[in-house]
Parts: sequence; C-alpha cells; structure tokens
Amino acid sequence: MDQRRHVGDQERKRLLDPLTRVYNRAALNDRLEHEFRLWKKYQRPFCLAVIDIDHFKQVNQQFGYEVGDKALKIVARTIYQCLRDTDFIARFGGEEFVILLPDANDDTRTEILANISHTIRKLPLKFKNERVAITVSIGATLFSGQDTPTPVLERADQALYQAKNSGRNQIIWC
Repeated sequence: MDQRRHVGDQERKRLLDPLTRVYNRAALNDRLEHEFRLWKKYQRPFCLAVIDIDHFKQVNQQFGYEVGDKALKIVARTIYQCLRDTDFIARFGGEEFVILLPDANDDTRTEILANISHTIRKLPLKFKNERVAITVSIGATLFSGQDTPTPVLERADQALYQAKNSGRNQIIWC
C-alpha cells in the first residue's frame, strides 16, 4: 500500500510545475489529447486559450526574480480559482499558461476569460510598499472542423501575439 501511494505521489510530482504547483506541459499534452478525443466524439464546444503575463521581464528586472516567482505563483493560483472543476490549467513555459475549457458555451468561456483578466489586473501585489501591476494578454480559439491539437494551439498562440501587438491586457479570439 505504501509503495502504491509512493508511486502515485511520484506520478503527481512528474505532472506538476514545481514553482507554480499547476500542471506542467507533459500533463497538458495528456489532457489535451483526452479532451480532443472527447470533442471529436461529442462535438461539444472546446476552447483553448494561451495566457501570457504582460511585461514580465520588466517585473523581474525591476523587482528581482523572487518577486517574479511570487507573481507567477499568484497568477497561476488566480487563474486556477477562476476556472470550473472541468477546466484545466498548465504552465506552458516561462510566463505562459494554457487553459482548456471543454464544453463551455460562448457566454461561459467569455465570462471565464474576462474574469481571469479582470481578477489578475486587480491583484494587490506589492513589493517594498510599491504596487506591482500585473496584467495578462490572452489568445483564445475553438476547436472546429478537422482541427487537431497542434494547429489549435498555434492559432491560440497567434491570437496571443495579436493581443500583445495591439497593446496587451486584452483577449483576442482567432
């Protein structure tokens, strides 16, 4: 029994990002494949969004990596708290997160993404009595037609870069 528990603990650790304690890219790949198969079978709305912390390099440069790490942890936790039980978050790399919103209608997914953006913008993050303003840019898309995960991820990433190039702190659908 102890060995089984130990193996389960090791498996969970393998799938979690050590800093933010949300899922990592390996877990994302597994979950994305699972949700993709369900989407193919049932054709329910399936949204994928890429979230990037705006001007994160400046946060690290101005306040130090400790504050940057703290910001990553807080942003990850905030995104997680804005999601439904059926949704999924993973740290994609650096200051980027990917969320999966399966079976979310237009109103639901719009509300979730807007709530993430709004809640992060209002975070009371401070360092030495100076407010550290954090905003995010979000690129989102829906699975459709003959989509597979790779082009959907690329489309969401393109939407993210449109959001960044259009002034940041916004949600772009592609």
